Amino acid sequence: MKGQPATYWAKLTIRDGAVARWHPLLDHSADVCACTVVLLEQDVIRHRLARLGGIEELTGAQCARLGCFAALHDVGKYNTGFQNRAWSHRQPQAGHVKEVLGLFGGGRNGRRLAEALGFEELSSWGSGETAGRCLIAAFSHHG
Repeated sequence: MKGQPATYWAKLTIRDGAVARWHPLLDHSADVCACTVVLLEQDVIRHRLARLGGIEELTGAQCARLGCFAALHDVGKYNTGFQNRAWSHRQPQAGHVKEVLGLFGGGRNGRRLAEALGFEELSSWGSGETAGRCLIAAFSHHG
């Protein structure tokens, strides 16, 4: 999109100190989910990922669920500090990975994040431990 962000953004192009283009965070998350599901339709990728998980094959439901976890990879961008990066004069400024990973320590904000992400539902797909590990892997996509 062109001009100033009208909602939470995932990607920005800044030219001459102003936002020239931006991509909405919700749209970016949907794109990543769709790409993940399409990649998992590729036999080689799906089989290798299944083997890494110690199983023979990924089911369609498991592939769709992995797409959901992938969609959550940039959830840390839903913070004021990250969104302020569109304007160099706004404070605070923050990233989006360590900020969201820091919430996994528990406390009130950790519980709020779990509720916002539907962690109870995500856990019903396997176990809380597995859901937690999948979320941490998704959030840690930058290394």
